[in-house]
Amino acid sequence: MKNEQEATRIYESEFGISLNLSTFKGYRSETERVYVSPDENEVLFTKDGVVIGFISYSNAKPQKGKATLSEKQVLEKAVQFMQTYLKQEEKEFYYRVNPDRENPHKYVVEFVPSVEGLPLVYGRSIDVGVNGVTGKITEYHQKLDQKPAKLPDKRKAVSIDAAAKALLAKPTKLLYIYPFINGERLAKPVLAYSIDGNDINALTGKVEE
Repeated sequence: MKNEQEATRIYESEFGISLNLSTFKGYRSETERVYVSPDENEVLFTKDGVVIGFISYSNAKPQKGKATLSEKQVLEKAVQFMQTYLKQEEKEFYYRVNPDRENPHKYVVEFVPSVEGLPLVYGRSIDVGVNGVTGKITEYHQKLDQKPAKLPDKRKAVSIDAAAKALLAKPTKLLYIYPFINGERLAKPVLAYSIDGNDINALTGKVEE
């Protein structure tokens, strides 16, 4: 992508959102180039000439009102949109449907690639926003994984019991917490033990500091 005119053409043809004969204005940040429509309702993000995301505030309307689509229907809309942007080798994903706490009609579906049933966390990921009233796509963002690497052999992982023992060796705190269900905080707190978030190296059985 070389200029504002090309960004405008790609935005309208790829995402089916009209700019009503107007043209993007381009701005450069430290790592990305951002294109914004004159009314600031449409924003396109690129990196090294590759489209990595967009936000459509016009598709996000209305700002009030509960969703009429089910989470399953929202997921279907997100999957249908995402198909175009998958790599050929990407066959399986973990997903999470996240309701927006501020806008009850809005959802963001997070996709994380998985390999042989194991999610590849903190690598490439794709977020797709869906309007739960209209079904329109409100945003799309992909985190590019520029350094693919050979994955460790999961058959060499230590047992779950060994990992649990390493985790329980960490300091444990007793505290009161307010649980969240479907993004809503429950009124009644519960008493819980908390272990600071730590990862266990599955090959060594040791806590990753």
